[in-house]
Amino acid sequence: MYSLLIADDDAIIREGIRKYLLAHFPQFSQIWTAKNGQEAFAVFEEHKPDIIYTDVAMPIFDGLELLDRLYQSGYRPKAVIISAYENFSYAQNAMRLGVEDYLLKPILPDQICAVTSKLLTEMDQRQAFLSNIHNIMNTYQESLPVIRQRFFSILIHGNAGEKDLLEKARQADIDLSGGTYTAAVLKLAPPAAGSAGGSTAADSFSRFLSEAGGQIFPDGVRVYNFVDNGLNVVLIAVLDREDPRGLFGLMNRSLDKLMGSVKSRTDLTIEKAALGRQYTRLEEISRSYQEALDILISTDNAPSNSVCNYTDVLASQETGIKIDSTLESRLLHYVK
Repeated sequence: MYSLLIADDDAIIREGIRKYLLAHFPQFSQIWTAKNGQEAFAVFEEHKPDIIYTDVAMPIFDGLELLDRLYQSGYRPKAVIISAYENFSYAQNAMRLGVEDYLLKPILPDQICAVTSKLLTEMDQRQAFLSNIHNIMNTYQESLPVIRQRFFSILIHGNAGEKDLLEKARQADIDLSGGTYTAAVLKLAPPAAGSAGGSTAADSFSRFLSEAGGQIFPDGVRVYNFVDNGLNVVLIAVLDREDPRGLFGLMNRSLDKLMGSVKSRTDLTIEKAALGRQYTRLEEISRSYQEALDILISTDNAPSNSVCNYTDVLASQETGIKIDSTLESRLLHYVK
């Protein structure tokens, strides 16, 4: 349903147009009238009709001044100018103000019918367009969690190049532009007996992170989370500059803080967190993820509520298996 305002100092014309429109256009829920520009502006401010028919020559201020004031106030009604005489300058100014049509008195019913039908059709089409856009956006928002989950699966398994990843990230409403990237994998404790299950624990963690993430992770670090392998939560961290060493330190401190906050503010428990190495190329997030996952699996004996770093574990392993070549030669000699 639409509404309309008729502004004209001639009462006969005002009422004639109003009665005709009410009789032939049930689409109008309300039609107001005004006898001058000032009164019309007041009516418009109160009711904000969709269409306005206005005479040019009216007391206090005329039709063009009325439209100018409406547009300056941010109102954009469909406007039709009515004039008792043909004047090119009036028509020119009316077009400048975005007027839809320009009718000369005496106005014939067919003219009113044609102009009004055209305006209603245009507004119906606009309403349909906006409704379609709204439906599309609703569908997109409802599908966004699935779109993001699919994207993260592609991301951590290295199934796309960097350019393709950036485009897919934008489609999932994720900003992965940055200079340094890393991945962490968190192992959530199994849910207590009688709870709704692992997915509920992961969902609760996601809600917590969305609310408290800004207090845990510093400025310049964007963190995205998703669920992988049941209870494992994956964090993808993006630093806005190229600084692998800096991101390593920031993520270690943030993960420690995250584990403490989760324990003190929720009924969830992070048993262990593993951090992969830091890379300056987007497609290497998959490598960082695999490193974090490997460390999480291989450090079952690590203390609870601890953060394991791939860099530290790798260095330890390299130190443990390093063999002195001279010692090896002497050992073989004595064995022989």
